[in-house]
Amino acid sequence: MRTSVKYLVIYRHKDKYPICEMCRFFEESRSGYYDYVKRMEIPNRDLPLAEQIRACQKETKQTYGYRRVQIWLDRQGIHRTPKSKLRVMQKYNLLSVVRRKRYQHYGECLHRYPNLLNRDFHADRPNQKWVTDISYIKTGQGFLYLRTHMTSILSVSISQRSPLMIVR
Repeated sequence: MRTSVKYLVIYRHKDKYPICEMCRFFEESRSGYYDYVKRMEIPNRDLPLAEQIRACQKETKQTYGYRRVQIWLDRQGIHRTPKSKLRVMQKYNLLSVVRRKRYQHYGECLHRYPNLLNRDFHADRPNQKWVTDISYIKTGQGFLYLRTHMTSILSVSISQRSPLMIVR
């Protein structure tokens, strides 16, 4: 349990139980408790910055990390060090939500063909059984299709058009 939470519990129950005994129970010092009570009266200096960061995160749907929040706040005219903004974001749980990119299996759901070989790769004579595979590679310009033919000789071709017509 965090020390500040312990001090808050002691502060809320100070009328019911002696402060000395509660500090002993929570294994905290009395001087630390009284220092906490003194600091309670001082307004939190991070609160206005936290509100600005909360507005930024609401506007951007919590996609901005602390570096982009830094740029956003600089444009608003609020200048603080990046580490202080990061500390406030951690303190008030305003960090961005990390979304993992999922790998998409492009060809498996679109093209289902019967398994004619059923893992029996033995052939009595050459060119009796041919095996092919198509891999979809996503690039910035679109998809590349990697087609391989496997017999005794391996051939590979890459094209920008789908090679399904050749495979059938």
